[in-house]
Amino acid sequence: MTKYVILAHEFVYDNFYLTEDIEDTSIFAEFDDQETAQAKLKSLIAGELRSNGLDVYDFAHGYGSYDEVEDEVEKFCQTKSKDFPTGMNAHEFFDGMSDDDIFEFAQIANIMPYELKEQNEEDKNDYYVIWLNKEQTYLKDSDSEIVYGTKYNFTEGNYDLFMHFEGYILKGTVEDISKYPMSFNSLMNDKYLISQESENEFRILMCQYDDVLDELNSVLREPLYRVESVSYKKLQELMK
Repeated sequence: MTKYVILAHEFVYDNFYLTEDIEDTSIFAEFDDQETAQAKLKSLIAGELRSNGLDVYDFAHGYGSYDEVEDEVEKFCQTKSKDFPTGMNAHEFFDGMSDDDIFEFAQIANIMPYELKEQNEEDKNDYYVIWLNKEQTYLKDSDSEIVYGTKYNFTEGNYDLFMHFEGYILKGTVEDISKYPMSFNSLMNDKYLISQESENEFRILMCQYDDVLDELNSVLREPLYRVESVSYKKLQELMK
């Protein structure tokens, strides 16, 4: 069965939103028919851009898709009798525009905080979850909601995953714990992910490196977790 799913994207923020660098994606809404979903998508994007102003996005500062679509945006501005959105006028650029106009601009400039996806409920490899090997259950956040992503490597820098394993004790010698003792020692001595509490106990710490917990997991004889692909239907069951 086909559903129409609106995904919400969270852009990385560094003085402004980096629209080509998505930090997180989550399911926002689900619809049975495409027309209703498309109308909702347009309303969401227009509302968010109107509320935020263009100056909070990288495009207004000459980044993102700016170089590729500058000519198209210029033509758009001419048809709408608008000045090109740079400098001081970027914040008020959407003033007086209809939802249709803002949505058209968002598509041209590739500023899409929401995305509409035609979703077959049975398709796998669209969503990913984390299976905790010791607990024999899926990882949930502090609100008991299932932790999921739309990319296999969504575990890199995942806050909920780090919080779950912060303070976790690995027992045994380095050789007992790890298939690759040199890599394990590097994580302890160079990247400071692990502290040695005693001869046979090692504690996992919080760490600044995005991929370091995945790196640790890959060198353990008994991995802490694994990433599983699930269908949309399965994810909905896990979210109940």
